Amino acid sequence: MRKRSHGLIGEIQQGALDNSVSVTTLLRKCLALGGQAQSRALMDWAQKELNGYWDDDEVVPQYRRITAVIAADIAMIHGVVEGQQISALDLPEVAHDTIGDEVRLGHGIAEIEDLANRGETTLLSLPGSSELMRLMNYGRRGSGGQFVRLYWMASDSAFRGVVERIRNLLVQMVAEMMAEMNDDDEVPTKTTADQAVHVVIKGGRRNTITLVNSQAAEGGTSTVTPSDGPAKPDGFWQRLRRRGVVVVLSTVAAAVLAAVTWLEWKPWE
Repeated sequence: MRKRSHGLIGEIQQGALDNSVSVTTLLRKCLALGGQAQSRALMDWAQKELNGYWDDDEVVPQYRRITAVIAADIAMIHGVVEGQQISALDLPEVAHDTIGDEVRLGHGIAEIEDLANRGETTLLSLPGSSELMRLMNYGRRGSGGQFVRLYWMASDSAFRGVVERIRNLLVQMVAEMMAEMNDDDEVPTKTTADQAVHVVIKGGRRNTITLVNSQAAEGGTSTVTPSDGPAKPDGFWQRLRRRGVVVVLSTVAAAVLAAVTWLEWKPWE
């Protein structure tokens, strides 16, 4: 029996494939697995998904972004018109570069799951809505209507989409770790867990290099895992070496020979 099918990583795999298990529960187990593997990268990601992306310098991941309609409640003489759809261009110019139909969900995953399960449209306040309404109402003086609320209208299916994308990420991440684990391992190594986050969450490349023939003993194959971190672009000399110095020298030699021939110089005479 493979040990890697048991323990936390096995529970996460089985739970991620079962829609009755909440993603919140799976992320808590993922946080604990990161602690066992001593992987700060895995722990940090799980914590952010659980607690939310609220710091000003944190970028909300692409998989947490949804499309929603901008709407407003407008107070008229005979009552309030609710849910009036408006364009982002109807907002003050100061908001044109920051507010559109894309909503970045920085909420903790438990709240997103709750919104996904409500079965109704959710209203999300626009950032700085009070100031925006003040500017909009100032420009509407005498028109007979005043903005009293600005918000996005998001469907429950949009929130379910975010939950399912995170569930899929968990499946991918567990698969990445299990592919690098031995059958007797119950916990991935720190390097394996870090690489899974790097590949699945950050979209990086796998840090595995295969050496063949003369680079491996007796023409066999060996695998080397370099240190973590994004690949740095090759400099001029690295690119030159990879393409082959012989090619460069051959090109230079050909150019010199062409020049000598054109000048009809015969140094051997």
